[in-house]
Amino acid sequence: MKFSRPFDGIDDNGAPITASRRIVADPAEKERILEFLRGGSPIRAANGKSKDQIDPSKGKVVPRVFKTDGEWIWTAASRYYLEEYGIAPEEEFLSYIESCDHQAATPDIQARERAVQALAARRKGK
Repeated sequence: MKFSRPFDGIDDNGAPITASRRIVADPAEKERILEFLRGGSPIRAANGKSKDQIDPSKGKVVPRVFKTDGEWIWTAASRYYLEEYGIAPEEEFLSYIESCDHQAATPDIQARERAVQALAARRKGK
């Protein structure tokens, strides 16, 4: 299972690093990517929302949901930062999204369970 993150990382000041990400300026392209990110199936949701890491003055507005299509795991934060700032997912994930014709599959129960296990293992490793 592959993981997509909304940013490349966080710098020493707590600001997101987006050096490898491109900005999606074309509204039609942005909407196609968003269509994929809205799809898939949720595998973990947390209560409440997180603060906007680019503009903390917006407060807690970022959804805390992990989703999967059975191949990749991504967060609703990726959708938020694309919608708000045009920050695209990493290139490997974007290529995958395009290869799926911007349609996220709805995984079967076994694929969702594998994703839940992969997410749990990743979180324990941190």
